Amino acid sequence: MSFFSAALDRLLPEHDMSPADLARKTDIPANYISRYRAGTRAEPEPLEKIARAFGDDGAELSWPGLRDSVPDSYRTRISITATRSVREEPPNPWERLSAGERKVFEQLVRRVQENPKLLPLLQQVITATQ
Repeated sequence: MSFFSAALDRLLPEHDMSPADLARKTDIPANYISRYRAGTRAEPEPLEKIARAFGDDGAELSWPGLRDSVPDSYRTRISITATRSVREEPPNPWERLSAGERKVFEQLVRRVQENPKLLPLLQQVITATQ
């Protein structure tokens, strides 16, 4: 996962926007949006279109996009800071889940605690969210 993809995944639900909505709003093909969410680095022009789609919050995508462009071997020697508070690390799989997905997952955990035969299902869900 890239810093940009993590920021994009965080902003989509915050703006009640699906990847398809973002594709329509930016005139960027949906498969490109999917690639960016999977970690492919966005070039400056689509990055700017995506950032504009989120209004004032779009600035939160510039920093992660820039951070992704720094080669791994230099990341410890180059400091990139933002004027707004942003994350240093991409979110873990739990943080990437929406509030609704977390609630379903927590309900599933309770069900597994009540009925251990459901454990394989829980393991499938965990694998799917990673």
